[in-house]
Amino acid sequence: MTQQNRTLKVWALMVAMTGMAAIASAQTPVGPAARAPQAAPDRYVVGQAKPPDVPGQVLMNLTLDDAIQRALDRNIDLKVQRYNPQLTDYSIRQTRAAYMPTLSETTQFNNATSLANSTADGSSLYFSSKTLSGNTSLSQATPFHGLGYTASFSTNRSTTTQTNTVRPLGYTTTMSFQATQPLLRNFKTDSTRTTLLTQQITRDINDIQLKTSIANTIAAVRNAYWDLRSAIENIEIQRRALALATTLVEQNRTKVEIGTMAQIDVITAESQQANAELSLVNAESTWRTAEMNFKKLIAGGTDDDIFKATVNPTDLPSVAQTNVDIDAAVKTALDQRTDLVQARKTLESNALNIELLKNQVLPDLGLTGTYRIQGAAGQQKVAGLLTTTGYFDSVTGAYHQPTWTVQMNFTYPIGQVAARANLARTRLSLEQSKTQLKSTELTVTTDVTNAGLSVQNAYKSLAASQKARELAERQAEAEQTKFDVGMSTNFTVVQQQQALTTARLAELRAILTYVKALIEFERVQNVGR
Repeated sequence: MTQQNRTLKVWALMVAMTGMAAIASAQTPVGPAARAPQAAPDRYVVGQAKPPDVPGQVLMNLTLDDAIQRALDRNIDLKVQRYNPQLTDYSIRQTRAAYMPTLSETTQFNNATSLANSTADGSSLYFSSKTLSGNTSLSQATPFHGLGYTASFSTNRSTTTQTNTVRPLGYTTTMSFQATQPLLRNFKTDSTRTTLLTQQITRDINDIQLKTSIANTIAAVRNAYWDLRSAIENIEIQRRALALATTLVEQNRTKVEIGTMAQIDVITAESQQANAELSLVNAESTWRTAEMNFKKLIAGGTDDDIFKATVNPTDLPSVAQTNVDIDAAVKTALDQRTDLVQARKTLESNALNIELLKNQVLPDLGLTGTYRIQGAAGQQKVAGLLTTTGYFDSVTGAYHQPTWTVQMNFTYPIGQVAARANLARTRLSLEQSKTQLKSTELTVTTDVTNAGLSVQNAYKSLAASQKARELAERQAEAEQTKFDVGMSTNFTVVQQQQALTTARLAELRAILTYVKALIEFERVQNVGR
């Protein structure tokens, strides 16, 4: 290439740059009413990016609300957690079954042949006796101070071939009612009643744990949603950085061709281009990981349609400043946070166990009352005469033969060493749990306070990063313009491009940090980990 041709190319390039500057100046009004110049094509605003195209996958637009609803409907961990309250319900039903009445029935037939003891038993050497008996009873343990009862009805029909018996055919009917009432031990409470109450508390704890899992899942979905949005934006930032580096390489090659730049400057620009390509590859890898983590939270299994699509989170993070009332948030957390509520429920359960152990130290004093009536009928020989009465005569005649019984039972293991030691140990454990609750309250207060301060600091960092990014864009544009007219060096342009990419990434991280700080501040007021 001749020196004249090189001179012409340089002159043409300078004329073109001067003309573009003049056009831009002519299109930009001046004065008080002047509008701000339009952003250059490389100006970047969060929300412009879309996920990369993946062959064979459709693009699925998804809002944050849709993602949360999908997680509530399909998240496998939540489905597992929802079984716990149902399992506890069945345990409660099983325990309550101890208070259901029990009906029992026994029927027996006996046929016995016996050797006659004397000639008075009749002319036959053997005689037979047949007995048909039945017994029906209804028993129930009640939750009313340990009261239990048993009501029974029994009947018996017997026949014999023994000729000299007074009653060759007999009917016997017995009706009885027995009640047992503990007076000391097991009066206020017993193992069944305590178990039932603790299971009901466990049921409440299951609901609290489910609420915790739902809240944590929602927070995880929100964080994963913004992680995915951030990963997509990161790809766009790296693409723009690669485009700037590629443009610089092309410009430097042109200047080398016309003799206004050394070859070493092209190598420097190509190194910047290679680094930008590597950063883009890493950004795409990060995006794949973020998308998979997000899909895991909202999918119902590997056959879910979400796995066959490329997710595009369409919502944009809000960067508006949020007023944080830390004192009110701490008060809300101390009243409503699920780990504190669960700890208080556990203290209630422990207190019930202490009441049971205190009761078991008492002597076992029980009162048993029985009322029984019995009647008889059938064939009867009196003075050589045989009289016959029927089965129902034995029932109606039972009221003429009542029997009352009252019994007191007393049992007391001397010393009750084991029971008292168990009671003392449980009391000590309860005091330990109360102390642990105070420690948890202090931790909750610290967590909420730190989360509120994190929101405030994150917003300040966001505002600073936005301003830094805007300045970096202007500096990069200005440095590129100076470089185009020969007033800057290749090294300086590369530095400004790197600074621009760094500023954009810093702003993106600041946005993500602020959004996540808001999520965490909301979460720590309601649930623990």
